[in-house]
Amino acid sequence: MSEEKTLAKKGQIGLVNLGNTCFLNSALQLLRQSKSLRIYFQSSDWEKGVNQSKYAPMVEPISALIKSIWREDLQKGTRISPGKFYTILTDIAAKVGYDDLAVKYRQCDAGEALLFLVDCLHEGLAHTVEMAVTGVPVTPEEKRLHTSYTQWTKHYKKQWSMVAKVFHGQKMSAITCKKCQYHSENFESWNSLSIPILNGTVPGSPAPTLMQCLGEYFKDETIDDYHCESCGNKQAANHTIRLSILPKNLILIINRFTNMGQKVRAKIEFNLDLLDLDNWFIGNKDKTNTVYKAISVIDHRGIMQGGHYYASSRDDTDQTQWLRFNDDSVGEMPTEHVNNGDTYVILLEQQSDESPQKGK
Repeated sequence: MSEEKTLAKKGQIGLVNLGNTCFLNSALQLLRQSKSLRIYFQSSDWEKGVNQSKYAPMVEPISALIKSIWREDLQKGTRISPGKFYTILTDIAAKVGYDDLAVKYRQCDAGEALLFLVDCLHEGLAHTVEMAVTGVPVTPEEKRLHTSYTQWTKHYKKQWSMVAKVFHGQKMSAITCKKCQYHSENFESWNSLSIPILNGTVPGSPAPTLMQCLGEYFKDETIDDYHCESCGNKQAANHTIRLSILPKNLILIINRFTNMGQKVRAKIEFNLDLLDLDNWFIGNKDKTNTVYKAISVIDHRGIMQGGHYYASSRDDTDQTQWLRFNDDSVGEMPTEHVNNGDTYVILLEQQSDESPQKGK
């Protein structure tokens, strides 16, 4: 009589550490938590979208890993080796000059590795698309939106991908001359936000909340010796940053590492189920939900020069529960321990599918 096999719960699959690759395993476990990315790679649509760029060879192994992790016929305790993926990754990193990732078995930064994977997917799936901004703006708000969408279209009409639709956003950088009030705005696309820790290097400072850290990121700054186009001279100016287009999945990277090689271990308090960016959003609020919830995080244990990475993600079968993915080990993670003084990267999911982003 054969022994009955126990199947692993959906998505509860670990990754083999190939040798100092915990940073990469953590990045992969966080990335695969994106529902949009999972659905895309579980279909065959991505195969038709792969282009001929130098990043394109990275798409198939990432797709294969994500599909394997989410298979429902794997035995409990199954571990997946990302060996093929790692070989291709180091090869591409060498070709594009990413020296740290190009060296096998070298510990690298998980946040930087995550963004490299996102870039590889975007570049490998990028294609031309018909995008157009219609309507005649009248009010100042309409004119700003029109400029925002025009810049978005200009940036992506020749290089659009589902990765841009899911992970990319746009921010406005505005400068106002303090003498003549001349105002200029520039719109820039991004795939993540690097958030400073408020008073992180000040000894004895209380640990800030994530909202306070975001407030520090979006705080207006004074630019001395700004050359004003209107005045024609160098003047003091006010610099403002705001979000104009929001992604479905928002990547936040907490700036825990200082220029002095130290790590700030302050616990940044935030609500795992609710993060509202409305205070800093100047885009189309009628069509954009500014509310997010955390779906995965990456922790860094230890010092800046080394340490260990692992990921924690919501349980797909019970969104109130969290799981820890520590290389090939998968186990329950108490919710109260998800956010701590080692939390480094946060993946957030927008609580609405409505978005001003257009494209196929």
